[in-house]
Amino acid sequence: MPIAGELSRRGGGQCSGRGSERVVTVPFGAFPANLLVTNDWSPLEPTVTEEKDYVLDLGLVRATTTKGGGGESVRVAILHQ
Repeated sequence: MPIAGELSRRGGGQCSGRGSERVVTVPFGAFPANLLVTNDWSPLEPTVTEEKDYVLDLGLVRATTTKGGGGESVRVAILHQ
């Protein structure tokens, strides 16, 4: 998971992260604390930027295209096997 305030490389692209006080609500639940928000981009698609919301102990809960297109992916459940 990215660290708030650091620029990191993932999969050939880059992301920057920041902590957030906002609440993220997805079908799986609402997460008001321990939220990390990243802005990801890639040299393969330089005009596309995604904002990704990570929750401590769950990982990625939402990814939204903020530049260069539209779309959103959200976590809807966690399956225990």
